Amino acid sequence: MKRKMKKLLLGLSSFLTALPIACISTLVSCQKKENNFIEPLANAKVPYLDNNWVCTWADEFDNNKLDENKWTQQIRKNNHNNEKQYYTDKNIIIKDSILSLIAKKEEYHGKHYTSAKLITKDKKSFKYGRLQIKAKNPKGRGTWPAIWMLPVNKKNIEWPHYGEIDIMEYVGFDESKIFQTIHTGQHNHKNKTQIGSSYLINSSDRFLVYEFIWYPDRLEWYVDNTKIFETKYLKNKERDVERAYEEVFPFDKEFYLILNLAIGGTWAGKKGIDENIFPISFDVDYVRYYEFDYKKVDKIIPEKINKIFKSKNSKFLYWNKPKDDYEIEKYNIYLNKKLFKTVSLNQFKFEEIKNNGNYSIQISAVDFSGKESFLSDEFIYNKQ
Repeated sequence: MKRKMKKLLLGLSSFLTALPIACISTLVSCQKKENNFIEPLANAKVPYLDNNWVCTWADEFDNNKLDENKWTQQIRKNNHNNEKQYYTDKNIIIKDSILSLIAKKEEYHGKHYTSAKLITKDKKSFKYGRLQIKAKNPKGRGTWPAIWMLPVNKKNIEWPHYGEIDIMEYVGFDESKIFQTIHTGQHNHKNKTQIGSSYLINSSDRFLVYEFIWYPDRLEWYVDNTKIFETKYLKNKERDVERAYEEVFPFDKEFYLILNLAIGGTWAGKKGIDENIFPISFDVDYVRYYEFDYKKVDKIIPEKINKIFKSKNSKFLYWNKPKDDYEIEKYNIYLNKKLFKTVSLNQFKFEEIKNNGNYSIQISAVDFSGKESFLSDEFIYNKQ
C-alpha cells in the first residue's frame, strides 16, 4: 500500500512539475500567435477603421515643426508641365496641428513664385493598404494642389511606364471638381488613354477626407466616405492581356507619397494666374496609413485556378482570379512541379522561360494570410 502511495505521489509530483512548463509553452504559443497580428501605431488617434484596418503610420502635425523622420522638403526648380514655381524649404508652416504648404509671389532663381513639395521617399514607402488625407484646397485661379504617389525604384524606366497614382488633383480655375487618375505605359495622357475621373465637390473652402484603398488588382478612391472611383487590372481584357502587366497596371511595388502645391502650368494655368491671391496655402490636417489585418479574419484557402488561357499573341498566360474570402496577394508559378516564379497579378510571360523544351506549367494562388490553393491543372508549353 505504501509503495502504491509513493508511486502515486511521484506521478503527481511529475505532473505538477510538468504543468507549468506546459502552461508556459501554451502562453508562449499564444503570445507568438498574437504577435502575428498587426499592432497599431502607438498613440494613433484612430487606431482602427472598420474593425480590421490598423493604423501603422501617421502624421497629425501636432508639433510646431515638420517631422523630418517622415518627410523631406524638395528644393528644386520645377520645369515639369510648364509650372511656374520654385520649391523651397521656406514655404511651409505648421500651426494648430495644420500643415500649410504656402505659395508666394516672389522672384526666386528665375521663377516668379515659390511653393512647397513634401515627399516620404527614403523615409516611408507604401504597398497596398489604405491612405487617408484630410486637406483643404486653396481658392484661386492658377493653383494646382496634389496628393499623389510615385514608385520608390524606377529602375531607369521613363514616365509613365513606371506608374503614377494621383489620389487628388485640383485646379483653381474650376473650384467645383477634384480629379483622380492613374498613368501607366498603356494608360496615360500622352496617348489620351489615361484612366481617371472627376468628382463634384461642394466647396474648395473646407476640409475633405481623401481616401485611397490599394489592392493588388484594383484601386479605389473615396471622398468623405463616399466611393467616387475604382479601376481594376484587366479593365479592358481583350486589349490588356496582350501586354505585360507592368505596362498596364504597375502597382505591385513600393510607392512614396507626395504633397505639393504647384502654380500655373499646362493644366492649372490654362486660364492664367490670379496675381491677387498670394500668399495662398494648401492645408493638411492629417495623413494616416492603415493596413488590413488579414490574419485575424481570413479563414479559407483560395479556390483552385481552374482555367488557364494563352493570349492571342501567344506571349502570355493569364487566368481568372480565383475566389477567396478576402484577397489574393500573389500567384506561384510552377514549372515541371518546381516553383519557378511568383507574380502579383494573373499573368505570366513565356519569355521568362529561357531554355527550349516541353514544360508543364501549374499555378497556385496565395492569399494575404499565407494560405495557398491547390495547384491548377497542367498547361503544356513547348519552348522552341
